[in-house]
Amino acid sequence: MGHGARRRILLRGQGGIQERRRAGGPDYIEEPPAEPLVVRVPLSRFDKGSLAADENSIAEPLTNVLGRDEERLYHQWMLSRRTWQDCLRIYESVWYNAPMEVTEADIL
Repeated sequence: MGHGARRRILLRGQGGIQERRRAGGPDYIEEPPAEPLVVRVPLSRFDKGSLAADENSIAEPLTNVLGRDEERLYHQWMLSRRTWQDCLRIYESVWYNAPMEVTEADIL
C-alpha cells in the first residue's frame, strides 16, 4: 500500500480480523488477511468496558508459553476477583469486544 493510503483494521473478539481500505469509498474484505497481523497498541486506546476475561485461555491455558502449570494458573484465577485485569495478569490474555482502528504505525 502506498504512502497516503489509509487502512483501518477492525479487531474483533476472539482474534478475528476484518480489514477495510479507503480509496474514495469503503471497500470491505469479509475474510481475515491470509497472513496474521501483529500489532502493538497501548492499553490506553482500548475501551475498558469492552474488555473481558479470555474464557478460552482460562479453560485451556498455554502453559508452555506462560511457564506455569495449569493447576497453579487456575488456583491464582480462583483466588482473584476474576476481572479482565486479573485475566491479563494471570493468563496474559483478554478478549476485546469492540472495533478499534489500527494504523500502519501500530503494525509490527
